[in-house]
Amino acid sequence: MAQAVNSFPGRGNAIFASVFSGSNISPRTHDNKRMKLSAEPAAIRQELRRSFKALLGIESSSIYAFGLNGPTAEGQPFRVPIAQCEPMDTVRRPNQADFLQQRSKFLKTPVWQSMKGWQSQLGSVSLKKLIAEVLDQLLGQYVRSTYEGCYRSDVVPHMEFWIQHVFTALVRLCLGVLG
Repeated sequence: MAQAVNSFPGRGNAIFASVFSGSNISPRTHDNKRMKLSAEPAAIRQELRRSFKALLGIESSSIYAFGLNGPTAEGQPFRVPIAQCEPMDTVRRPNQADFLQQRSKFLKTPVWQSMKGWQSQLGSVSLKKLIAEVLDQLLGQYVRSTYEGCYRSDVVPHMEFWIQHVFTALVRLCLGVLG
C-alpha cells in the first residue's frame, strides 16, 4: 500500500492531521504564551463591587449625599440612607453644580485607573459584561439595604431619583471610560 504524500506544508499539516485522524501526521503543538493576567476576573469583580458600593452609597456607614451636600434655595440634597433624606418633595432637582460635584466624587476613586488595565487584559466586551453583572447585583442589594422595613410614602420617588441620577451617572461614566 502506498503511503499518502502530504502536500500541506507548515501549518496545513496540523489541519490535515486534525481532519484525517488516520494520517501519520501529528498535529503541531502550540506553545501559546498568553498574556498573564495581573488580576483574575474574580479579583476584578471584587474590586468593582467594593468601589461601586461606595460610589452608589450602598451599605455605607456614613451619609451619602448626591452632589452638593447642603441645602440651597432650590431645596435639600438627596441622601442615602432614606432615613437621612428629607421628604422627596423638598429634595432639589439636581443642577449643574450637583452633577459636577457628583462626577468629581466618582472620579476620585482609583478604580478608573485600574479599569484601563483590566480592559486590555480581559477585552472591552468581557469587562463590560463583568461590570454589568456587578451593577445588576448591586441594584438588588441597594433596594434591599435601603428600603427593607421602610414605610415612607416617598420610597418610589427616592428610588427613582437614585436610579436616574446616581446609578445612571455611574453607568455612563463606566461606558465613557471604556469607550
